[in-house]
Amino acid sequence: MMRPHKIIHLAEIQSYTGLRSHQIRELIKYREFPYPLKLGEGQVGWLESDISDWQANLIERREWNSHWL
Repeated sequence: MMRPHKIIHLAEIQSYTGLRSHQIRELIKYREFPYPLKLGEGQVGWLESDISDWQANLIERREWNSHWL
C-alpha cells in the first residue's frame, strides 16, 4: 500500500532550510527551489519529499564542488 505524501507549509520549510520566505520566493522564481502545490485560496504547501530531494541535491553539489577546491 502506498503511503500518502506529506505536505508541509512555509513555516516548516523555513525551519528545515534556515531560509526566509523572501529567499524561498527568489529561489522559486529562478527555478532553484521546488514549486509549491496550491492547496486552496491563498494556501500553498510543499511535498516533504521535494524538499528532501532539494536538500540532497545541495549536498551532492557541495561534495562534487569540494573536489575542485
